[in-house]
Amino acid sequence: MDEADVLKKIRELDKALPHFPDGRINYHNTSFAPVVNIFLKYRGDILIVKRSRKVGNYKGKWNSISGYLDRPEPIEPKALGEVEEETGITKDRVKRVIRGEPYNLFDNEIKKVWLVCPFIVELNIKPDIKLDSESTEYRWIEPAELKEFDTVYGLERSYAACIKI
Repeated sequence: MDEADVLKKIRELDKALPHFPDGRINYHNTSFAPVVNIFLKYRGDILIVKRSRKVGNYKGKWNSISGYLDRPEPIEPKALGEVEEETGITKDRVKRVIRGEPYNLFDNEIKKVWLVCPFIVELNIKPDIKLDSESTEYRWIEPAELKEFDTVYGLERSYAACIKI
């Protein structure tokens, strides 16, 4: 699956699903949703964030930066926009973007298929993090430490999808 396939699916969903007043696709009551999953990386460490009680799914779980693909628009700029929105990190701090292969992930517990578009965003400096309301805390960890945290379903697979490239 490539970006063209993902955008085709988002365009189909854009026609079929309800929208928020601002035009974003509303995935809250669906069994399928496309998302970006972005690992910020600096000198071998990755950033994980603890999801707040204000989010819809996986409250209190550790995650990378993530967001719904709720408009039929190019995916990489959307991913970088999520990074800025959720951490305050701007594009001028980005050294390189690595795009993993999109894949479907079924979470049996919540009965939802996620179309995951994973990224690693390597940073040129270790920035100050300014979390938004979606997260309550953050940590820089080595990727091998992911298994030690109570993470959202499939987080290690998202990271692995990027490092296979």
